Amino acid sequence: MERQARILNLFITSVRMALGSVKLVYAGSAIETTLPQALSVDGGRYTHGDVEFWIKGNGATLTRAGKSTTCGTRS
Repeated sequence: MERQARILNLFITSVRMALGSVKLVYAGSAIETTLPQALSVDGGRYTHGDVEFWIKGNGATLTRAGKSTTCGTRS
């Protein structure tokens, strides 16, 4: 059986966060990352250092240190 990863992402509006940013909260972890929005031809892209979060349609991809995890919404 293939193990599934779970990504919990929150788009939070806060006076302390810059406009055009996303706060990622990793499920099962105390790690939180705030990423500024980056230029994207298609979809929403947020990146800083070796972390990139890309949303397009019903799917999203999180890349950390070169390793990507892709997920989608449930129907």
